[in-house]
Amino acid sequence: MSSHPGSVRATVVVDVDSDTAFEVFTDEVAAWYRPIRGAPKLDADELMRFDEPSRRVLRNETEVGRITVWEKGRRLVWVDRRDTEVEVRFEPHGTQTRVTLEHRGLERLSPEDGLSVVQYGWRRLAFQFEEYVQQKQEES
Repeated sequence: MSSHPGSVRATVVVDVDSDTAFEVFTDEVAAWYRPIRGAPKLDADELMRFDEPSRRVLRNETEVGRITVWEKGRRLVWVDRRDTEVEVRFEPHGTQTRVTLEHRGLERLSPEDGLSVVQYGWRRLAFQFEEYVQQKQEES
């Protein structure tokens, strides 16, 4: 029996419109995504990217997920190699955008992996994304 929930959800609000939030999330993922707390940004050898034409999520040019929904400015969904599903919704919130990340199917993972996703996964990554967008806004 699993000792963690079947899904985890995190929501942040960023100070850009939904199209921009979607573009930053997908086009600049290597700049904001740090899978380990405190780790440096990914370097060229660890490039993670969403390749919309091929419908793949790549890391080091190796497929780590399959994109199932690509609705620019609204919604992105992919299934990872563990057969869990990640959905990211971009919803206008005044002049800002509410970004909600939900990772489902965690019951398919080992208790250790599922607990790691719940404790350290998308909640932390959502805040990394929020911080990155805020820093970009301050620099422009």
